[in-house]
Formats: sequence, C-alpha cells, structure tokens
Amino acid sequence: MAITVEKFRELFPEFSPPLPPVATDEQIQMYLDIAETFIDESQWCGNYENAIYFLAAHYLFILVSPSSNISSGPVSSKSFGDVSISYSNLTKSTYTIDEIFLSSTKYGQVFLQMMNAFGSLGILVVC
Repeated sequence: MAITVEKFRELFPEFSPPLPPVATDEQIQMYLDIAETFIDESQWCGNYENAIYFLAAHYLFILVSPSSNISSGPVSSKSFGDVSISYSNLTKSTYTIDEIFLSSTKYGQVFLQMMNAFGSLGILVVC
C-alpha cells in the first residue's frame, strides 16, 4: 500500500478544512517524505506505514498549530473546574532529545509507543 496524502487525510481528518490546524496537500506530502527518510522500514514489523503517518502528523501539528497548543511534555494531570493542565517534566538526563521532542504532541506520543512496542530503533539518520 502506498503512503499518500489522501490516506493521511483519511487517518487524520483534523488537518483538513474547516477544522484547525489546516495543512495543505504540499505540507502533508513534504512531511510524509521527511518521515520516510527518517524511518527504516525493516525496523517496524509491518507497521512502517503507520509510523510514517504518525511521525508526519507530529511534524505537521507543530508546523500548523499555534505555539500555545504545543505542550512541554505528556499531560500528567487535567482539571475541569478553573481549567488546569499539568505536563510531565521531561529532563534530558532521563529522556533522549528525541523522546522529549516526540512527547510534545499526541501524534508523537503514539509514534513513541509504537517504537517501544515493536522494538524499533526508531528514527534513523541516513547519510
């Protein structure tokens, strides 16, 4: 199965108009391409395409969302009365830079869970 903008929009309708954040087809394709260069298919136990889509969604969310929507880590607690959200304090000594970066969105968090579940090496730098 091919990795396509259409499939991305099907999986993540929240990036399509009229709902913000809105991503153009060109932005989606660019981040699908970038995600493909960072991920080694042999490391994902048949879940390569899902990994591409979630990593691209992570990048797109950061790109098209106002900075106020990006957390400083995973949500550790929420409240409803007087609205309160607390984030986990991820420190470099405990987590890698990649883990901290990926934990900043729900899409990156799913990508991290997949990485851990499949024993993947995760994002690879290709030279």
